[in-house]
Amino acid sequence: MSLTHLLSQLQNLRANNHKRPLDTFRPLPGQHAVLSSDAKYRMFRGPNQALGKTTAGAVDTISAAIGVNPWCPESVTPFPIEAWILCASWSQSVAIQGKLWELLPKDLLHPETEYTEIRGFRGKSPAVMVRHLPSGGWSIIRIKTTQQGGLNLAGATIHRAWFDEPPASDRVYSEVQKRVMKAGKYGKCLITMTPVNAPVDWIRVAAERGQIEDHHHRLEPAELIPVGHDRPICLEDGTICDEAWIDTIIAETLPHEIPVVCHGEWNFAVENPIFTAYRRSGQRPHLINQNPTEDLDLYLGIDHGMARHAQVAILIGVLRPKKDQHHPRVWVIDEAIGDGETTEDDDAHAILTMLEQHGLRWRDLKRAYGDIPHYGSNRRGSVAKKSNARLNFALEQHPRSMFHGIKKGRMNPPIKTAKRGAANQPGAVSYGCTWLHRLMLREGHFHVLDRCDRLDLSIQKYRMQPNSEWSHIIDALRYGLKDWIYGNRRRLPGRQVVIS
Repeated sequence: MSLTHLLSQLQNLRANNHKRPLDTFRPLPGQHAVLSSDAKYRMFRGPNQALGKTTAGAVDTISAAIGVNPWCPESVTPFPIEAWILCASWSQSVAIQGKLWELLPKDLLHPETEYTEIRGFRGKSPAVMVRHLPSGGWSIIRIKTTQQGGLNLAGATIHRAWFDEPPASDRVYSEVQKRVMKAGKYGKCLITMTPVNAPVDWIRVAAERGQIEDHHHRLEPAELIPVGHDRPICLEDGTICDEAWIDTIIAETLPHEIPVVCHGEWNFAVENPIFTAYRRSGQRPHLINQNPTEDLDLYLGIDHGMARHAQVAILIGVLRPKKDQHHPRVWVIDEAIGDGETTEDDDAHAILTMLEQHGLRWRDLKRAYGDIPHYGSNRRGSVAKKSNARLNFALEQHPRSMFHGIKKGRMNPPIKTAKRGAANQPGAVSYGCTWLHRLMLREGHFHVLDRCDRLDLSIQKYRMQPNSEWSHIIDALRYGLKDWIYGNRRRLPGRQVVIS
């Protein structure tokens, strides 16, 4: 065979793969189990971003729409169908549309189909029409968000419904289920999920009662080898997803999250503090007594509250990674802790005093991030509301504001809201704590000055319980590092895996 002929065959193979991506799809065990099932109500439950749950949902939906399912031929219909893909948010739906576009047979799409990576399929109510091969008609796949609410999901009979995350409530699921039931034996519903980011107790009860067929697959080596093959899949960078890779993923996951995030179990384990990598002593401890000597970018993180230790400001220094590095180095330099109910004037004074103790001024900060407003207690006499806007104003009115370079109406940097974009999504706390945990695992990347008594104690005690006595300063730490943990992302990133 000549080189020219070989290259021509490779080009033809690439062209065919682009037209019919499903022709080269090789399912993992969990995907194969779901795609082979003809059950009316199914669930693919497993780890986050590892076993191809979303891919399985997309393949299942497309197979039903084109009327060809080699894994379960009896599940297809002799006529075109209407399928719904239900996403938790618009940003998630764009990602799902990207996966759908990647797997759709391009030669079977309606000629008017338009897709862009930024906005997905054309229209305010995205939909795609694809040829139904047995009948020659057109099936339609609609993408909806459950943020619309249960009542707005009402509509005509549908034949397929796929939730890519746990439905926001049993009411939403029930409403979609009614539409599927009208299709009789041809109606089917699929949930692909890791049991996080929404209440899942009702789903668990339904599965235990046999009302939903539960396909549960853990993060184990055998689950990463496609059916009929003997080698595991790999990441986009070529990393082999073998037992060593699994061990790395588990080591980088917060211990209490391992059952759910790594293995798709129903419950977290929260008996013990989560920051197990934190070292107060021994070789290379995180708790140190020497100020950093590097030229650092300075950040301020603020959590608002009225109880003792609930109003927190934390000063953080960050050394940017060099070109050949990927992770910043962090020093927590100092903390200002409220000892009870305080006014915004008290809080402003505490922050500026903390800065002055280190020879710093407000204008030396690169960024300042604070929590959403806190409305105080209901007790008579409470000083009530705390907010970034009120603290900004108090800083502008402080007697030493000019010394700190704070100008009225033009404060630089202003205190911005930390909870925006990915930092305000369900799972953001978990993602941020995991980021901190992984930084602690990297030698020389995370330091706490021993003057930070409250942070030192909170890292040892924190169990991911919201509004606990240990949570406020951990929240402030996450806020201060918002640019590094979450960046400018609109949604939390996932670990991309190549399914081949």
